[in-house]
Amino acid sequence: MSYMNILLLIMAVQTTPAIVETATPTIIETVIPAVVETVVPEMKDGEKTAFSLKDPQGLPGLKADHYVHDFGTAYLSRTMDHEFQIQNTGETPVEITDIKADCGCTIVDMETRFIEAGTSAPLTVTFTPEFQVGRIDKKITVYTDLPGKRNWLELSIRADIATVITIDPVNVYFKNVHFGEASIEEVHITAKKGSGVIITAVEQVEGRLDMELIPVTGESKDDTGPREWTLRLTLPEDTPAGKFVSKIRVLTNSTDQPEAMIQAIGFVRSQISILPTQCYLGTLKPGDEVVKTFRIRKIGDPTLEAPTVRTKLPGLTWSVETAEEGSRYNLEVRVAIPEDHTGRLSGDFTILTNDPTRPEFTVPVFGYTPKQ
Repeated sequence: MSYMNILLLIMAVQTTPAIVETATPTIIETVIPAVVETVVPEMKDGEKTAFSLKDPQGLPGLKADHYVHDFGTAYLSRTMDHEFQIQNTGETPVEITDIKADCGCTIVDMETRFIEAGTSAPLTVTFTPEFQVGRIDKKITVYTDLPGKRNWLELSIRADIATVITIDPVNVYFKNVHFGEASIEEVHITAKKGSGVIITAVEQVEGRLDMELIPVTGESKDDTGPREWTLRLTLPEDTPAGKFVSKIRVLTNSTDQPEAMIQAIGFVRSQISILPTQCYLGTLKPGDEVVKTFRIRKIGDPTLEAPTVRTKLPGLTWSVETAEEGSRYNLEVRVAIPEDHTGRLSGDFTILTNDPTRPEFTVPVFGYTPKQ
């Protein structure tokens, strides 16, 4: 057989393909954990509950009978009370060193601050919501003399605050008010539709605002009188310079919400400005004299007389230069540093003016002399 025939014979032979063994895929079974249902007790209308899914833990030796109280639906300006029992589960007496609430609307009272072993003492919480509407959560922290860093209990009260009248805004801000100028802000009050609620009176608990309650034109089909009012608040022009606060009580015929509170705050700017407001002497050297200049200015009528200075600080002298008669003055203050002075130097002086908006202004003085 020739070489060519042998070659053709080899090429004609078909090689059986190799069998590749494929592993049977492993079926991985995924186990889905069972859903654990948390059963929340049903609360009937008006029922108070102490249930919480996140009750804080007690302390070794001290606990409360419950940690969270939900008042349910409550109304603005209606006072509510609740009592917690603080229990001493240890073998020695525990002193309640302090109790703090995170809101001024919450008052806490606990007559007995020493709790003997195996006994308990009541802690009464009085809550009066005044301005916040909707879901609220207020904390009460009870501090003790127990050893360790975590020696306090945290209690909580909750409520859904509702209202039969809507007040907008409930916090009134008088802005950019200058002494001698009257300022007016308005509050819009709306009664809940179909409630039949009317405003019976408006009275000022604190402050000196002038008030006028104006019914809005038009009546609701559901009510016998107007459902909307405008309360006009006027800050008198003779209000003293500085910060002021006013609280107003709105009285209604509603048994759910017989009253609501409005707060008005602001700052009356003086006609006198004094800059800078403090006298910083910096690093001092014994025997030196430090000179500082203060600019005193009056806006409005040019009736300002040259100011004077009153002080008990030793070594302080002063002089006044008129920049503009009746309106602007430069006060130069000199402080002589004693030869033997070391450490901190502090005191103050008072600038006296003839202006009723700022008859006196106290300026703190401070500096430091390093030890030699």
